[in-house]
Amino acid sequence: MVRLAERGDAIDLVTLKEELGRSGDLDEVGGPAYITALVDGVPRSTNVEHYAKIIKEKATLRNLIYSANRILTTAYAAEDEADVILDQAEHAIFAHCRRQRPRRLRLGPRPGAVEPRHDRSSTRARS
Repeated sequence: MVRLAERGDAIDLVTLKEELGRSGDLDEVGGPAYITALVDGVPRSTNVEHYAKIIKEKATLRNLIYSANRILTTAYAAEDEADVILDQAEHAIFAHCRRQRPRRLRLGPRPGAVEPRHDRSSTRARS
């Protein structure tokens, strides 16, 4: 691959097999079947959405682990009152929730929300 890159040639399955065949190294690296199998492990653009989802999930988990470690360190240090540390921890965790599930602007009542009721007894008393 280095030789192909140094010459400015494209690096793909065909050119790599050809270069390894010319240099006599194809069988030494595992043969054509092994080179072809390597390509099977390369991510394809058709799966980009799936890969992006995995990357986003892993980033979220790393950020959550980082926040959890900060919460542990702060709690063990106990330099503030427990309520303050709890508020800070809650803020850190809810910040992750907000980044994960952005809120959408909804107009009108929320599904399942209880409608306010008018107190009829006070209306009757005035009549």
